[in-house]
Amino acid sequence: LGRLPPSSGQRKVFENQINNVKKALDNTKDGFTKIFQGPVSEAYRQVYRPDEEEKQEYFDRVFGKKDYVLLGVHCHTSGGEDIHLPCIKYVSVSGTDGGDEQATKRPRTEGSN
Repeated sequence: LGRLPPSSGQRKVFENQINNVKKALDNTKDGFTKIFQGPVSEAYRQVYRPDEEEKQEYFDRVFGKKDYVLLGVHCHTSGGEDIHLPCIKYVSVSGTDGGDEQATKRPRTEGSN
């Protein structure tokens, strides 16, 4: 950048390219941060909601009625053998203020109460 004079057209093009890349990276970071710090159920919905409109309607109907999300982990040993872990049922528990929007979450293993 120091090699190009401030009035150079090439400098302006380069600065615009850098600004566009910065905006794209900032948007990516903001999107990730929103998902990472947001509710688990919303992150789950964004990942598993189908692309097809017909399937989206069904998913939204079923997902909207559940107060929980089943989370599982697929992992294996260093030798390549599968490890089977129980699913965790991530349950929505209404907050003490009575507001559903600020519901807290409590993890449970499948089969626990």
